[in-house]
This record gives sequence, structure tokens and C-alpha cells, in this order.
Amino acid sequence: MMNDDFVAVIDDDDALREMLCLMLDSIKIPVIGYPDGRSFMEDARRHQCACVVLDMRMPGMSGLDLQRQIRSETLDMPVIFMTAHADIRVVVDAMRDGAVEFLQKPIQEQELLDCVQQCLQTLPQRKQKVREKEVFQARLANLTPREKQVLDEIASGMSSKQIADKLGVTLNTAEQYRSSVLKKMRASSTAKLLSSMELWQHKTAGKRE
Repeated sequence: MMNDDFVAVIDDDDALREMLCLMLDSIKIPVIGYPDGRSFMEDARRHQCACVVLDMRMPGMSGLDLQRQIRSETLDMPVIFMTAHADIRVVVDAMRDGAVEFLQKPIQEQELLDCVQQCLQTLPQRKQKVREKEVFQARLANLTPREKQVLDEIASGMSSKQIADKLGVTLNTAEQYRSSVLKKMRASSTAKLLSSMELWQHKTAGKRE
């Protein structure tokens, strides 16, 4: 059975991938090697990955494409890129999307180990963030369809009066809905609610982030 908190090494070069996996395994770091991004994503959606060591240039899904896929699915895992040909534009794009490091091939073992260890040190905080996100999503799921509609309107910046007009209800009813949403979401104010929604990248029905 696969354990959480593993390091993923993703490279289509079988020999390099195996070498890096053996190196990490030798110091008791759980590691799994993948020949491509698609096979990795199948596991990443079900298990907490501690860190991704990723080749920039691979056939099919490139390293940059995979990083964007990870980000689009809001999977919280630091990415360390490996590349033999560092293109400045590509490096800038990857760093903007959250890459923590670029390592030049041939890989220096100690340099890679240092990067991985730094990523592992942030794991407890990232796991706490995942738990908080799960709590937020559970509260979201507890809202009624009408309350979710009101939440969407709150997120779009509508006042209670505007919500009442849009839903065809009285102002008092709209304020009751707003109060119920805040209570169920455990938010002490509308500002706190909006902050939580932004933090967890909640995509509302009428708004895309």
C-alpha cells in the first residue's frame, strides 16, 4: 500500500530516475519514480505528495505542463525542476507558478538532497493547510442550495439589498440567509468569509479566479 508524504521523481530517463530514487531511499526518504506526468497525477490525486522532483523536458506532458496541472487542481506540493537546457523565459514562468528550485543536469546529489530536505521541513504546515481546506469544504457542503446561491452573490460583492432584489425576497429574508451562511461557515464577518474563500480558491458559480 502506498504511503502519503512520499517524494515523487518524474523523469522519462529510466537510468537517472532509478539513480535518484535509490539515492533518496538510501537516506530513508520515501520515494516513488514515475516515467511521465500522467501516471504521477493518478497517485497525486489520492495521496499527499511531499515534494516533486521533475524533469523539465519530457515527451507528451512536459514538466511545465505538469506543474500547471498540479496548480490547477490546487494540489499543495513543492516542485523542484531538473533541466539540461535552462531557458530563461521558461524558468521565469515556472518560478511564477511556484517552482522552488531549478537544478542543472548533471544533478549534484548534495544539492538535490538539500532542496528535498527543505521541502520536507514545510510538510507539517502544508498538511495543516490541507486539513483546514477539508474543514472549509465540509462546511461548504453543509449549505443549502439557496445558501450557496447567497454565498455566490456575497462573493461577487452584492449587498443584502441587492441579493434580496435578485432573489425576489425581502431584505429581512436576505439578511437571514447571509447570517445563516456566516454561521455555517464559522465566519465572524463577511470579510472573514471572503478571505477564506480566496484562500481556498473557491470558484463560485458566477465568478472565476
